[in-house]
Amino acid sequence: MRRYRKVPIQITAIIMVVVGVICLIVSAVFNNDLKKHRENCSETVIAQIVDEKTRKNSDGYKEYTPVFSYEYNGKRYESYINIYDQIFGIKYLKGLRENIKINPDDPEEIYLEDISERAIIKVWGLQIIGAVFGGIGLIIIIGSVVKLLIVAKLAATSETK
Repeated sequence: MRRYRKVPIQITAIIMVVVGVICLIVSAVFNNDLKKHRENCSETVIAQIVDEKTRKNSDGYKEYTPVFSYEYNGKRYESYINIYDQIFGIKYLKGLRENIKINPDDPEEIYLEDISERAIIKVWGLQIIGAVFGGIGLIIIIGSVVKLLIVAKLAATSETK
């Protein structure tokens, strides 16, 4: 029969805090990147969806992102946002026209509010997971420290009697 070693709850709490902090850092980086794209892309152009890029997500389902073709300052560009979702294959069909924002200094950098909003929702989810994991881990650690202090105080008072 196999015996399993019991992992102290403090180690589990530390792991939870570390996972929480990592989630919060990653979500902050993604959020900053989205904010930067929103600020950089100030020119509005009419773009036509000419293609779609696909990939499979971790569950094996196909996700899509539209490829836009547009003209800016007499030059034609094709670009896409590196954000994929299953719904984009239904919503953004070839031939449709959309108003997109581009970066005037780098016209291949584009920003589409709808697509970016879906990414922001995922970032919020990551922030919530980070806060919950980190918070629970901190509560467990604080509880363990308080318990340790109470036990030490009780031991000290019982020795003096």
